[in-house]
Amino acid sequence: MDSCKQILEMDAEFIDLDAFGLTSIGEVEELGSVKVIELCRRGKSIVVNRNNREKYISLLIWNCCVASMDEQVKQFA
Repeated sequence: MDSCKQILEMDAEFIDLDAFGLTSIGEVEELGSVKVIELCRRGKSIVVNRNNREKYISLLIWNCCVASMDEQVKQFA
């Protein structure tokens, strides 16, 4: 989560340079393998910039803390 904080605090012009190549995708580990998922519709094509970085972080945290546990919670219930 430190990297999320760094993205939010980073200079807006640097973020807009696309130096990190961030798009609205995330990674989840399933059964020992890493799966790339889109955090939103057409996430692979949405470049993270100064205007959408807060939404990107929100989606990333939501996916990590909520969506990634959805199947486990369903199985438990």
